[in-house]
Amino acid sequence: MSTSVGYNGAFENREGTLTSLTIGSITVSKPAVLFFGKGTGHDDVPWDVNIGNVFLKDYVLTIDYPGKKLMFEKP
Repeated sequence: MSTSVGYNGAFENREGTLTSLTIGSITVSKPAVLFFGKGTGHDDVPWDVNIGNVFLKDYVLTIDYPGKKLMFEKP
């Protein structure tokens, strides 16, 4: 368990590992993840992924707003 603080206050998360996560052509094996509990403001959609700083530190992210694309590149 770990604790996060956000707009809705402090809440506890469960920590775990996924088998893999694929975004476009990038696959990450066994990424560490946090599972947010009910009532934390993250339960408005049935399935979602939030990618944070720990993942993004290894990539250059380019956002193409008109084309509605995200591009991840290894530097």
